Amino acid sequence: MKCLYLSFAEVDDKESLGVNNKIRGQIKVMRKSGLEVFYISVKFSDLYLFEDGTETILQSNPFDEKYSALVKRVIYYKKVLEFIDKSDVKLIYIRCPLSEPFFIKFLRECKKRRLKILLEIPTYPYDKELSTFKLFIDRTFRKYLHRYVDKVITFSNHKEIFGIPAINLSNGIDIEEVKVASALKRDDAMNLIGVANVSFCHGYDRVIKGLFEYYKTNPSINVYFHIVGAGAELGNLKKLTETLGLSEFVIFHGPKHGEELDRLFDKAHVAI
Repeated sequence: MKCLYLSFAEVDDKESLGVNNKIRGQIKVMRKSGLEVFYISVKFSDLYLFEDGTETILQSNPFDEKYSALVKRVIYYKKVLEFIDKSDVKLIYIRCPLSEPFFIKFLRECKKRRLKILLEIPTYPYDKELSTFKLFIDRTFRKYLHRYVDKVITFSNHKEIFGIPAINLSNGIDIEEVKVASALKRDDAMNLIGVANVSFCHGYDRVIKGLFEYYKTNPSINVYFHIVGAGAELGNLKKLTETLGLSEFVIFHGPKHGEELDRLFDKAHVAI
């Protein structure tokens, strides 16, 4: 069966590195299961088809930076439908954008073509992560999702989301791609590591506040928290670290991958 994996996460965006690694892993497993998978996503704001190690541009960015991603996406949805029409795709897996009128219209067009539609919602519930305006738009239109979506893919324990039956998954790693870190003996220090496109839901602020309470006890063992990655919450975490006087013990490394990331893991005792 031919399957289209659709995502609008920027392929070359360092802040989306973790997301893109997950997507590549998902596609690899889908192909191993026998699906013929096409992958469409965005690279440098242009729409690309990624297939068998090749990259084909489907639509260059038609607008300059003053136009919103939503306006650009209208053109991209049209191109995706054109690809579906000529590729005999039977299943579409969408890494969920927020609901808005153009997305609902796109889903309706997919359903007219008799596609099975799987919609991944990476974080649920997510209302508290949205601005007031985005939440208003999403709430207005997500109530129509059940008309078109066959199953929701969730990493939570919910059996139904927005009136749609859920398939429950858990995060994993590709053990063929990830180096196994060596076990370390703990001496006079313990190193914690957190690797993420950091958002509020990761709870790293709790780790930092926990360290603050820990150091009040004048401990004999120093504990360090290494934060690797970028993300919207990073500025708040840096401010919290400075306010609590923990700059020596909370280290921000920025985005890392490959051997640089391996070296950081090799020095860590616990991953958060």
